[in-house]
Amino acid sequence: MEYLILNYSPYSFTKIKTYFECPKSFYYKYIEKLKVKVDPRFFEKGRFYHSVLEYYPEKINFKFKFADEKTQDIYKENIKKFIKHPHVQNLLENKFVTELEFKFDEEMNLTNKTKWKSHLYGYIDFIGKDEVIYIVDWKSKNHGEKYPTDKEQLEMYAGWVFKARPNLQKIKCEFAYIENITFDTFEYTREDGEKFIENINNKINTIQEDSEFKKNVSSKCNSCDYFNNCKPFNINIKRN
Repeated sequence: MEYLILNYSPYSFTKIKTYFECPKSFYYKYIEKLKVKVDPRFFEKGRFYHSVLEYYPEKINFKFKFADEKTQDIYKENIKKFIKHPHVQNLLENKFVTELEFKFDEEMNLTNKTKWKSHLYGYIDFIGKDEVIYIVDWKSKNHGEKYPTDKEQLEMYAGWVFKARPNLQKIKCEFAYIENITFDTFEYTREDGEKFIENINNKINTIQEDSEFKKNVSSKCNSCDYFNNCKPFNINIKRN
């Protein structure tokens, strides 16, 4: 496996995903670092769900800044129903660690460097320990995701856990969709983990070798933050 000089590190799953959806969007966001307006309401529901699940069964004094009272009641009812599910109860009873930060160096080995000096980093929502290690990523509809989600996110997490636990031979990973109370579960071996790390490294190398960052015109252009910068359809209009 070959490794190139770092150009755009640190990488994250979101950063890599952005490139492979549209290299031009990656260029605007991570190289030119164009500022865009972000609606803070977009993140509030997800933060509430994650806070409850991270500190369960402790009480969460979560202060909503943007959601109205009716909307807050919907969020609270959603998380109550989710937590009552037997599978979720089993997960939470076997909690090992939450919001775990992981980091790789340029050779895709574990590192103690800060995330800003690492090669690849991220956060794992939840790790449980029952018969096997169990990685869970909590998902809400905030990000417009439908199940099944791209499982490469879980694969990256699994690769790190296999690196961190040399004697571990098997691991389970899961997307848990809160509003739907639906679960996508995958089981991986140590050999799978090695392939996952190689795959993510190859993707990073692809990004680092790119010098053009061409636009990928698709239906997603209409909702892109950089629509007016890119003008993907080559017409002189501005999106409302």
